[in-house]
Amino acid sequence: MKKLKRFLMQSLKPHPAIGIPAALLAVAGLVFVFTQNAENKFYAPVIYALSFYALCVTAVQAFSAARRINKALHTNKYTLKYLTETDLRARITLFTGTAGNLGFAVFNLMSGIYYSTNWFMQLGVYYGLLTLIRVILIFFDRKNRTLPQNRTLHQWKAYRFCGFLLLYLNTSVTALAVEMVWKNKGFYYSGMMIYVSAAYTFYRLISTMVKLVKIRKGNPIRLAAKNLDLSISMMSVFCLQTAMFASFGAGMADRKMLIMNCLTGTAVCLCIVLTAISMIIKSTKTIKQYSKDVYYEH
Repeated sequence: MKKLKRFLMQSLKPHPAIGIPAALLAVAGLVFVFTQNAENKFYAPVIYALSFYALCVTAVQAFSAARRINKALHTNKYTLKYLTETDLRARITLFTGTAGNLGFAVFNLMSGIYYSTNWFMQLGVYYGLLTLIRVILIFFDRKNRTLPQNRTLHQWKAYRFCGFLLLYLNTSVTALAVEMVWKNKGFYYSGMMIYVSAAYTFYRLISTMVKLVKIRKGNPIRLAAKNLDLSISMMSVFCLQTAMFASFGAGMADRKMLIMNCLTGTAVCLCIVLTAISMIIKSTKTIKQYSKDVYYEH
């Protein structure tokens, strides 16, 4: 049994002189089979088996490489600090997200001016509001680290203020949704980009929800930033739906697409409003309770 296990492990970790040619041969074989409609030929199962073996080898090698990279990252003091300090990682993510939103805002506003279209202008306003909210969160975070006391109270005030800003952001989201639904506008991705966009959109939505669950009782400023990311992810899902209709909705009735876009757009706007209201209510209750506790202590 041990010899069999050793043989299987060695076969999944072949020498590069064997593994690389096998992978290239598998890719070339699959391309040939599908382009030449040779799925029923006698050699097709052999190519499928070789492709499956190459896929298993690639997966094992990728896992081994990931472990080596993770080990190397934990040996460097800078990357170790980034991986182990949650607040630092959240702060860096907030800065990078702000820079990205600012870039999109400037690009869309300039495109709206150049092409004289309200569509790009509305996108620019949307990303501009996102940038403003993130900048305010950065300001609150920097100020919070300099306070000698009552940091928790300051964090919850920042959380409540972000909730009010989310309500303002929803006006821009609603304007974009109305533009996409009633004027039949949306996003279009050519070729494989639609699949890449779909994969990234769902990855971002799922990862944001997981992080929200993990930090639901953590720093309110970090929680506000994640609520903002969740709102962005939900809007991305709506934009992805319009792109999917543009790419694959040729045989679908216009009325059906209109109804589905209306439902999804309404759901996204409603979720953002409910998120903002819940942030305001939760933070207000916490601030009142915290103020009472401080008063009774003194």
